[in-house]
Amino acid sequence: MKIKTKEQLIEELQKQKEQIEKLQKAESERKKAEKTQTTLYHIANAANTTSNLDELFKNIHQELGKIIDTTNFFIALYDEKSDIVSMPYYIDQTGQGNPPPKKLQKGLTNYVIRTQKPIFMTVQKREELIKAGKIAPSDWKSKLWLGVPLKIQDKIIGALAVQSYDDPHHFNENDLKILEFVSDQVAVVINRINLREKLNASEKKYRQIFEEFQDLYFLTDLKGIIKDLSPSVKQLGGYEREKLIGTSVFGILGNRKQQRKFLKDLLRNKSISDYELILHKKNGEKIEASATAHIIYDENNRPIEIEGVLRDISERRKAAEEINIQKAYFENLFEFAPDAIAVVDNNDYVLQINNEFTNLFGYTKNEAQGKQINNLVVPENLKMNGQKATKRVTNGETIYFDTIRQTKDGRKIDVSIIGKPIFYKREQLAVYAIYRDISTRKISEEIQKAIYHISHAANTTINLPKLIEKIRNFLGTVLDTTNFYIALYDVENDLLTLPFLADEKDEDTSFPAEQTITGYVIKTGKPLLATKKDIEDLTEAGKITIAGTLAEVWLGVPLKIEEKTIGVIAVQSYTDKNLYSKKDLELFEFVSREIAVAIERQRAMENLRKTNSELISLKTTLEKRVRYSVKELRQKDHILIQQSRQAAMGEMIGNIAHQWRQPLTAVGAIVQSYEDAYEDGMLDMEYIDKHTDLIMDILTEMSRTIDDFRYFFKPNKMKSKFDIKNTILKTLKFLESSFKFNNINLTLDLAEDCELEGFPNEYSQVILVILTNAKDALLEREIKDKKIEISLRKYKNKTILRITDNAGGIKKDILPKVFDPYFTTKEQGKGTGVGLYMSKTIVETNMSGKLTCKNVAGGVEFKVVI
Repeated sequence: MKIKTKEQLIEELQKQKEQIEKLQKAESERKKAEKTQTTLYHIANAANTTSNLDELFKNIHQELGKIIDTTNFFIALYDEKSDIVSMPYYIDQTGQGNPPPKKLQKGLTNYVIRTQKPIFMTVQKREELIKAGKIAPSDWKSKLWLGVPLKIQDKIIGALAVQSYDDPHHFNENDLKILEFVSDQVAVVINRINLREKLNASEKKYRQIFEEFQDLYFLTDLKGIIKDLSPSVKQLGGYEREKLIGTSVFGILGNRKQQRKFLKDLLRNKSISDYELILHKKNGEKIEASATAHIIYDENNRPIEIEGVLRDISERRKAAEEINIQKAYFENLFEFAPDAIAVVDNNDYVLQINNEFTNLFGYTKNEAQGKQINNLVVPENLKMNGQKATKRVTNGETIYFDTIRQTKDGRKIDVSIIGKPIFYKREQLAVYAIYRDISTRKISEEIQKAIYHISHAANTTINLPKLIEKIRNFLGTVLDTTNFYIALYDVENDLLTLPFLADEKDEDTSFPAEQTITGYVIKTGKPLLATKKDIEDLTEAGKITIAGTLAEVWLGVPLKIEEKTIGVIAVQSYTDKNLYSKKDLELFEFVSREIAVAIERQRAMENLRKTNSELISLKTTLEKRVRYSVKELRQKDHILIQQSRQAAMGEMIGNIAHQWRQPLTAVGAIVQSYEDAYEDGMLDMEYIDKHTDLIMDILTEMSRTIDDFRYFFKPNKMKSKFDIKNTILKTLKFLESSFKFNNINLTLDLAEDCELEGFPNEYSQVILVILTNAKDALLEREIKDKKIEISLRKYKNKTILRITDNAGGIKKDILPKVFDPYFTTKEQGKGTGVGLYMSKTIVETNMSGKLTCKNVAGGVEFKVVI
């Protein structure tokens, strides 16, 4: 035996050591492989024992932790359709929660999913990828990161990763291989559980749908024996589902012929839809149904089953019938609507028009359809406006406006248009336009405008010729007034005078009414539209004589005031016999009354101005006479006045002056108010009418006052029954404007049904005297809040009138003298001292009543008891 050297022995020992290390490494790898296989087994087993993904993720984390450090571990899932990455399982030593789902970006996990390759991510490798633009910079703090894709065949479903925050050598390439080795199995398990959850959800959803299905689902063999039915069979037909399983579906199809035809058609066509059948409910009631069914084939393409759905269409039939009825209603409404209607698409092209559209514009349906509405009925000068209106409606706006449109033959007509979009399920389908002919309304508006101007002119124009000139101009807006005149009729002299004449041929300003065409209208009292031939026929019949130039057409209307004809308004044409029509005649007739009233009012105003001038002159004369008479009367003895009543003319005139001063002042105040009303923009026809009537009432009352005073002293005056309230209100008209002008607040508390047998004018005179004295006292003493209260009551068989003011009362030493003749507390020239004396005489002597005066809180109270 050869002895080995020391070196040889050392070499052999070294080889044995290396062999042992290889055996130890192989044993370690074997054990690790066994652990890996065990891990894979446990993960695969978890797929069959775990109920949901959350539990599965925990098992995967636990099992992987046996072969690799999973202190920092997460599973990411990727949805290819939404391109969203979520991390349903995330374990991290920092305590960070699960990151929210987000779109696939340039993170580390996203890099693995995009490349579908595992990665051993060191800090250096990370910097290289950032520099290459493959991942985005971030606040990543890991020293080492391992990630592998989760794939099912070639489809990526996510990624799995571990990481270390403090040791860059914590993992090695072998750990990455272990992760890569288990990733396919993990992906399969995750996908299996995921599919199972989706299947369970789908099955649950299907079962819920099946249970809640309103229609009837059925599954039968080829002979119609029921294999399955939806629970809705109870609701649809009243049958118990369990009792029908195993029976023929045709049991609810009572008609055998219907059954055979249904099965024959289904086998021939392999499927049917909307197949109408008559079903029999359990109670025998029949219902209409619609069937949709198909044949199910086995793997050898042999028919084995019939599957389908039955739907109760009774309500649908009723609804369809209702829709047809509503459609008929709509079509009738559309076709026979009183307004013209056009349905237009969103590009302005006509889809449909109704009968009235044809009547209004002259286009038939064939002529209108397919044409742009703006090219059809819009005049050339209004095309731009029409296009703007169309655009507004096609943009979803509803519009209303008045404009002018054009008919097929070129006539222009005034129309009112409503444009409105038509929507269905928020989508604009088309536009409808409604046209209403407002030509008549426009003419009516012009007529009303002319009437207003005529009425206004009557109250603002200072003389008759100027008024008629304005009337002509206003009428000229609605018809031709080139040859125009107004003739006024003098009944006594049978004479026609023309305060206004505009004529191309004649210039006569007056002529006898007899035998003229104007006189003929006055005589008949009826309007007349006559052509040249008509005039000649009237002449031949001896009804008129031609005076002046013969017109081609003549139109005249009588001017009437309360059936009394005061004249004629007329127009004529010497050239165009068709210039005027019956419409113009109706128009003239319509405005003639206003014209007659305006002319009569103007004449009355002229008379009123003349009368007013005379009254002013009379007032001046009376004031002079009154001052003279008062001076004389004060020299007479009171007893002589009472004994010589009939001779007391001076006293009567004094009373007239006293009573007239206030009405004349009121008339003056009213006249002055016209200027204020004009400046304030309140001077209109209503204002003028109101105050003109008031002036006339005042003047009438003044005239009656004269008569009252004239007959006051005569013993043979006749009594009459009168309403006290009406008399008070009538009297207040005299003072209304004066009270308003001086800011005197008047309070009335007047009982109804208070009547007297007596002299209403004298009673009115008493009220007027008391109110005038109260007003003068309030003004003289400059009371700020001026008040007068009038109350009327009936007590037993007597009427009690109280008139109270707040002017401060009457001094005690003066109070007993207020009813004495010629006694007055007013300044020289402002009172005669006979007003209250005459009032007491009227009440107590003529009407057997009682007139008293006393001081009350803040003023004086006059009481009239009759």
